[in-house]
Amino acid sequence: MIRVQSNAPLVARRLGDMADNIVKRATVFALNDTAADILESNRDAMRSRFDRPTRFTQNAFIVWRANVKDAEPFAEVRERPSVGSRHYLKVQERGGKRPLTGMDRAISAALPQASPVGVIPTRFAKTDKSGNWSRAERRKSLAAVKQPGSIKALFVASEQTGARGLPEGIYKRLQRGKGIRKIAHFEGADISYKPLLGFFEGGEQVWRRELDGHFDRIFTRLSNRQR
Repeated sequence: MIRVQSNAPLVARRLGDMADNIVKRATVFALNDTAADILESNRDAMRSRFDRPTRFTQNAFIVWRANVKDAEPFAEVRERPSVGSRHYLKVQERGGKRPLTGMDRAISAALPQASPVGVIPTRFAKTDKSGNWSRAERRKSLAAVKQPGSIKALFVASEQTGARGLPEGIYKRLQRGKGIRKIAHFEGADISYKPLLGFFEGGEQVWRRELDGHFDRIFTRLSNRQR
């Protein structure tokens, strides 16, 4: 969450009722415009630093708008209520351990080994238009883990199966004579990310760069209307 505030209304109270009203309205509009700039800057950062971010990812943040009725107005860029406390964007922002996904937990529960695994698709996995592992292939992969042999095109190599001495993961059988391809790795559950998104740092830069300009523009427009 990034909160954008200004002390302009406190200064305006010393200048009389009319100035107080204009300054407060200009401040509120400027805060909201600046928060919108921060939101768009954050979406730009996602598009440049992530590989084909989904619409859900790009819309994970919203603007909480300032209101002229607030005693000390502020605007915030915050996560949507639907974004859980373990959302991966938090890890992309501050770095640290990658939370287990639903797919990780489901496959970990189906594997014979006791310790959980992180399931990481390879470049040979089928993807959707957003670049994510396709839902259909994920379903088939989970079925192949839960019921070996149920999906003829897929098989699992793990500590227990030791399938052909292959590294652990999920494999796809290609057409006859063309071999196999690994579509998902099994990694330890302690996968960690380096900080990548830069939400707070980028938001503060936008705030310092844009707020005064928005305020001056809006204050001038509102003042001219009073003449």
